[in-house]
Amino acid sequence: MTITSKLHNQTVAAALLFQDKWGAKAVRIEAQDLGKEFTDHAWIGTDPEGLLYYNSRDDFEPQDERQGGKVSANYKVHKVVDGGDNYVNIKFWRDGDTEDQAFAEFIGKDTAALVDSYKMDGYSSTGDWVNLDISICTAFVRKISTENKITLTIDSLDGKTAVWNDNGTLDGVAVAVNGNLSFKKYSDLKTGLYAKYNNDHIVFYANDNVGTDFSAYVPYDDWPKHLGIQASNTQVFSGVTWST
Repeated sequence: MTITSKLHNQTVAAALLFQDKWGAKAVRIEAQDLGKEFTDHAWIGTDPEGLLYYNSRDDFEPQDERQGGKVSANYKVHKVVDGGDNYVNIKFWRDGDTEDQAFAEFIGKDTAALVDSYKMDGYSSTGDWVNLDISICTAFVRKISTENKITLTIDSLDGKTAVWNDNGTLDGVAVAVNGNLSFKKYSDLKTGLYAKYNNDHIVFYANDNVGTDFSAYVPYDDWPKHLGIQASNTQVFSGVTWST
């Protein structure tokens, strides 16, 4: 990574850029070494991996008990092109400050061009930095070229599966990709009736009108294998069925 920040410290982090079918956008940052996550209702899941820059860990801690363990912040998403590569840059600052006074900044390579696909260059909103509290387990996504059924299997959860139909979107395509499934509550898995699907991730969520996601499957270490759909052609599949 050739672009950097003026902030003094850094830690490995990952971001989720999310957009539902109504065009509502969301951003999430996960910084495991800090034990912190930023959320504006996109609860879990990661897309671009990169670095979170900051001046002090104390900036992520509430200064008043009335804040309920949250540190509220404004943020803005930027697309940066450097050396022919796309990067996502997200700055975080407090009310009363300006973007130039950001206390945290995420920079990561945007290989799937999600900032462009979701039209998020220049997008800004608010959210909260809170303590990170998720579970992660390995998972496997499989689709046979002659079938329309897609299956996600989680061996470490007694072989629990999620199954849905691609509605012909992946006709003739075979998928066999390993990855990580992140979730906050095991009991919530069965409510993931929708799957937002592209090469970068599968996001499961309960309500297609709201689009708040609770669980995300993220491919890893399997390049050049992929899930068969570019981010610019992201599909939302309904009728996901989870085994008991």
